[in-house]
Amino acid sequence: MSEVEFREVALPDGGDGVLPAALALPAAEHPRPGVLVLHELWGLTEDMRRIARRLAGAGYVALAPELYGPGRRRACVARAVRDLRGGGELGLGRASEAFRELCRRPEVDAGRVGAIGFCLGGGFALLLGAREPAGAVSVNYGRVPERSEELEGICPVVGSYGGRDRQLLPHAERLERLLSERHVPHDVKLYPEAGAQLPEPERAALARAHPAPARRRRLPPRGVRGRLGKDPRLLSRAPRSPGPIMTALLRLAMWLHRTLYRASGGRIGDRRGAVPILLLTTVGRVTGKRRTVPVQYLDQGERLAVVASNGGRPRHPGWFFNLRAEPRVEVEIGRERTAMHARVATEEERERLWPKVVELWSGYEEYQRGTTRRIPLVILESSR
Repeated sequence: MSEVEFREVALPDGGDGVLPAALALPAAEHPRPGVLVLHELWGLTEDMRRIARRLAGAGYVALAPELYGPGRRRACVARAVRDLRGGGELGLGRASEAFRELCRRPEVDAGRVGAIGFCLGGGFALLLGAREPAGAVSVNYGRVPERSEELEGICPVVGSYGGRDRQLLPHAERLERLLSERHVPHDVKLYPEAGAQLPEPERAALARAHPAPARRRRLPPRGVRGRLGKDPRLLSRAPRSPGPIMTALLRLAMWLHRTLYRASGGRIGDRRGAVPILLLTTVGRVTGKRRTVPVQYLDQGERLAVVASNGGRPRHPGWFFNLRAEPRVEVEIGRERTAMHARVATEEERERLWPKVVELWSGYEEYQRGTTRRIPLVILESSR
């Protein structure tokens, strides 16, 4: 790896403000190809800065903007969540502005600029590849739009997903299908032992287990298909429970979701796309403490149905065990709180309602196919 010059810079945000960003420059002669580095939900972390340095060491000019800055980390994450609920146009617009700024830099060969993104940034990188004149984009466990029109004019794509990430497996499959239909050069790969949103320690472990990770793969020639579907076990293997790092991140995300939902009266965090979300409060069967989690629900008039999917993992979620022990629960929809009684759906009810919850969100069907347990359907009824 060659020597790298690293700077903290400010970029125009497309309005009257500026965005903090990290710029990593290779020691090689300029102009050089450029790469825009788009961060995860947690923002421009040291992990993202290390990735920028690594790319510069390989000869690229790497620019990593803080899409939801400036401000403290918690405020930036909250801003990102609000934007995503509204479609993500703020973050995508700022990513586009940063891409153009990278192309304008004197150290960069404007005809050889691409983007790499992770999680939230992976989804932005994909859309950026259709909106801006990128040479190629790398999508790492990023979300894929359902409408193929959003990928009109997309550049070549390299995609990497975790084989144990049940939530994003449908996106990996969709990306492979949409790019194949459009005859776009691409390489979409699943790493069997990888989970979701890998922090740096897990990425390092994955790199040791797989000596040819995504960053070293070269784009295949036009017409070469991606690698999904060659090993059907990848699509049926249930994910392991998350490790301590991922558990901490999930708890933080859960706390943030609850906080924004309640602070906004349900205007933020009340939907996942078109799927409605409520806050469900149960009593811990061991601790006796109140536990609140956001869950998707199917509205059946006087009754609500929720799915104890736990992301397709082998074990039921903790809140399901809690309500089995104490069926008196509290449900928050918007600013309204209602005491309700929870019970497991009967066979007849499940037979009738399961197709409806799958129609509401197709991920449930993927979860059920990927686990040996029968995912419970829970009915919430008024306790009055």
